[in-house]
Amino acid sequence: MQPSHNDLLRESLISIVCDDGIDGVTLLGNAGDSNLCGDTKTWNGTLGKSLVLYKLQSNPDYEKLYLRSTNYTSKKMVLEHNLKTLKENDQNNSHSRYQFNTKDLSVVIQTLQKEDESDYELTLQKTNKYEDICHFEVKVYEQISNLTVSVTEDSQNNTCRVTMTCLMHTGTNVTFSWMRDDKLLSHDDSTLEISITNENANSTFRCTAKNIVSEESSEHKLSSVCNPDQGKTQ
Repeated sequence: MQPSHNDLLRESLISIVCDDGIDGVTLLGNAGDSNLCGDTKTWNGTLGKSLVLYKLQSNPDYEKLYLRSTNYTSKKMVLEHNLKTLKENDQNNSHSRYQFNTKDLSVVIQTLQKEDESDYELTLQKTNKYEDICHFEVKVYEQISNLTVSVTEDSQNNTCRVTMTCLMHTGTNVTFSWMRDDKLLSHDDSTLEISITNENANSTFRCTAKNIVSEESSEHKLSSVCNPDQGKTQ
């Protein structure tokens, strides 16, 4: 049986009022709401740099923008913007790191900090009170910097053992790989120990450190460390 006009009208008016208890703001979740971004988007940001969460497409129906950081138990309003006037609400501080750029209509977190690692909910409220909603997950990584290879040796009984360690000044969630003369070794630790032989005495070893936002390499040529004929430092 086809639904009556009254049934359709009643369905279109169904709404769930969700009071988030933040700054006295109450948002409406309606039958016409949509998940604008589909599945939750994951953004990988670099500590100390800016991250664009979303670029808004111009839409005359959009009235207000809300950005909240969320966790399992609560939501916190971090940005609120009036899209009709393109002026930020008075309650937002111009010094806040959460910004809406009126030039390119982007939502930006400036100077990322580790505490910005969170889930976020972006709500675009329309003039008809329906909403488009996006969910984001932000992960913050420290960029790798000043990668070097530290080398120590132990020469005993005409045998030279070398320990090479990949060191860096900054970097989080880092994975390591080693190459000998452009051949990848099956070793993924920051420290590599080898015995010097005639086969590898003049080899160049390269350590590569990598995370999701950066990558650096450093190398060392063994001929400057051990003399395989004498088993001592040159």
